[in-house]
Amino acid sequence: MPAGYVCSHCGQAITPAQNRCPHCGAAIDWRKAVGRTSYIRHLPAARKRRRQRRAWGTGFLILLIVGATLILTQKNWRPDLRPGATATVAIGEKQTAASSPAPAPSPSPTPLLPDKTPSPPDNTPSPNSTPAPQPQPSPQPLHHPVQVFPGDATQPPGAAALDSPLPTPTASFSQTLLYTGYDGHYHIRAWPAGQTLLDDAMQPAMGPDGILAYRSTQAQRPGLFLLYPDASTRRITKGADDQWPRWGPGGQQLLFTSAQRSPDASPHLYLVDINTRRVEALGPGQHAHWARDGQIIFSGCQVGGRACGLWQLDTATLQRTPLTTIPDDSAPVQSPRGRYIAFMSSGRSNNWDLFLLDTQTNDLLPIAPHPAEDGLPAWSPDGKKIAFLSNRSGVWALYTWSLEDFSVTRRVAISAEIPNWQQAGLIWLP
Repeated sequence: MPAGYVCSHCGQAITPAQNRCPHCGAAIDWRKAVGRTSYIRHLPAARKRRRQRRAWGTGFLILLIVGATLILTQKNWRPDLRPGATATVAIGEKQTAASSPAPAPSPSPTPLLPDKTPSPPDNTPSPNSTPAPQPQPSPQPLHHPVQVFPGDATQPPGAAALDSPLPTPTASFSQTLLYTGYDGHYHIRAWPAGQTLLDDAMQPAMGPDGILAYRSTQAQRPGLFLLYPDASTRRITKGADDQWPRWGPGGQQLLFTSAQRSPDASPHLYLVDINTRRVEALGPGQHAHWARDGQIIFSGCQVGGRACGLWQLDTATLQRTPLTTIPDDSAPVQSPRGRYIAFMSSGRSNNWDLFLLDTQTNDLLPIAPHPAEDGLPAWSPDGKKIAFLSNRSGVWALYTWSLEDFSVTRRVAISAEIPNWQQAGLIWLP
């Protein structure tokens, strides 16, 4: 956890999950205490530093890709991995997608991008709108202590914390889209390069300085891992059920989901510090995503299993706010500019479909409705497209949906079958 959490009365060290000092017993005034609130306020500066580091890292990785391409083109490499073949497949699949059955876009659709300030809201309810959440008493803050779970032994950063590496990636992961593939085992691949980066891995999440977090699917070495640009790996947790890693705004924490760690065996949210590997429990929830303002949006229920749907968690106060009221709403991701939340749901139609929630107007827009299964949305860095997984062509493939003209394009086939496809995961990189 970030250093500097102290009581505003006695000055003793406290954790961000406490609301009463364990030393002097006084209620903690977070407006005066150093820690949770000030940590959130420094995020813009942290983002600026990350962007600067990422710009240098991206330039270096581009040089590596160019060099690797020149070397590989002179070897007897598989034709389907050559750069020219990737472009041919993408174009062919786009033409195939055009002939596949899909709802035709309405004439001259109104683009949703960019996230512009909307006109004064119309109070007339629309067919695709959901009512705004009614004010209701907020549940009491959670009082979970910082925990070190069995198997997550705390170690100082350095050589002692490094595990033996998993198979090293076959190419740099500075690509456009990272997704989970399957060919008898899970692996992480990059599109449009069409190269496998990691075997026995899923649910990629790119962090600062090009560090990739992922979930290992190796039976002997489960848990969450970090893959560094030099191909070394580091094990962060050892729970077989630890999944859906997502980087915190400061780049020092991973948000993840686990049911085995929770007292009631239901999915709960956790934070792990990547340096100390100490874990903090945040309460019930799963499929969490960090929002632009440092808040957390997730799928879950109120404490006690009531009012299920999408929720928002205030990281400073640990207060929860409902966003939707359909229990099957899941996998929320916020647009880069913060206005829209894309998510998947099986409770609003006869199958899994994608939806777009406008947080300013509470309007709900279906994304490319289709009788097949669609899910796991991921935003493009410019906020103009949404990538998702679908089996609408008979096999699982990666598609993109445009917010400007509502068109759907098939990008790359993944597999004829993906066990537990809802656990796959993908991310769109800058």
